[in-house]
Amino acid sequence: MNHDRLRHPRVYNFDEQLAIYGDRFVELIDGLHRGDPLADEVISAMQKLSMKQKMELIDGALAGRFERTPDALQKMMEDARQVPSWVDWNRIERGAATLMRTGVIGGLTLGAKSLVEGYLAPAGNKPLALSGRLREQAAMRLNETARFVEAVASPEGMRPGNPGFDITLKVRLMHAGVRALIERSGQWQQDLWAIPINQHDMVATIHLFSTAFMEGVQTLGMEISPLEQEDFLHLWRYVGHVIGVDSHLLLRAMREAHAQWSIISATQGDPDDDSRNLAMALLEGPLNEARTEEERVGALKHVAFAKGVCRRLIGDRRADQLGLPENRWSQMTPVVAGVIKTLDKSRRFSFVDPWLQKKGRDYWEHTIAIGAQGRTISFPLPEALAGRSSS
Repeated sequence: MNHDRLRHPRVYNFDEQLAIYGDRFVELIDGLHRGDPLADEVISAMQKLSMKQKMELIDGALAGRFERTPDALQKMMEDARQVPSWVDWNRIERGAATLMRTGVIGGLTLGAKSLVEGYLAPAGNKPLALSGRLREQAAMRLNETARFVEAVASPEGMRPGNPGFDITLKVRLMHAGVRALIERSGQWQQDLWAIPINQHDMVATIHLFSTAFMEGVQTLGMEISPLEQEDFLHLWRYVGHVIGVDSHLLLRAMREAHAQWSIISATQGDPDDDSRNLAMALLEGPLNEARTEEERVGALKHVAFAKGVCRRLIGDRRADQLGLPENRWSQMTPVVAGVIKTLDKSRRFSFVDPWLQKKGRDYWEHTIAIGAQGRTISFPLPEALAGRSSS
């Protein structure tokens, strides 16, 4: 079969990866040219409405009220509520419990590995770079991400009608909204970057919260059993379904997930200036939030710690490409990981796991409350790209 039609400037090591992975490579690269038609139709149908009207319709549809609802929105909601036959709710709950017990280690991994790994992709990072949201509203976006993760891992959170499910659908529509704004902006270079927020990049994002996250917490010393890893992946497979990832791309087992993640990592190319700008906006966020000299001193320590841990989690080569120097925290991380590993062995006592899950949930709730500063985290649709009107 001739696969030349799949060749694209953003796909590096094409022949090598095709030879290694065959059909798995082909179906993943083909995803560069597909978006999310159901969600895109919703955004198109609501284009002329005010933001208030749009959010009222979305909130109403999530609650099962479909009066005056555009057909496209009702269709997407009904489709998302059809739970696939492969979903095992017991496994999803166990996967959520694993996420919660990672607590502060999970939070650190999310910020210093999962999100940074996403910024490393020089084409995949373009929608975020063009939206300007991380540079201009870093704290808000990070808090939204934390709330999304916490809701997904809440008890029965991913059942239709519950917070994790609802927020996942709102994030799906946010992605479609960004896609529409980008396509109207005249800034997008499809010949270089493929379709914005395409199926390939959507499944890559699911990897950031699953495969890459698992790698990170284990690097920091947590022991996650093979069964726990599979259940964790099952949770994110279902999140991927709800958020609009094509069914044949969804991750079924860790062995397949690692292969797919390897293809993505091997074909995305080296980090670019947007990668560096986005990573620094994330890691240096506390400095931008500091208002007093005392807060600035504390922020400098926090940033040094985050950069050191990030270097350890993403590896020296990519850290060098991002301009993250070696510091005492990156040197100390293996020692800290050893301590965490020793402490994690206490899980052999039956009462420890429930305690860790409670403490982890307390951590996420506390972190979100501090970041929100009394604001409601509502996941609104985007209204404009950075420096541009929505017209």
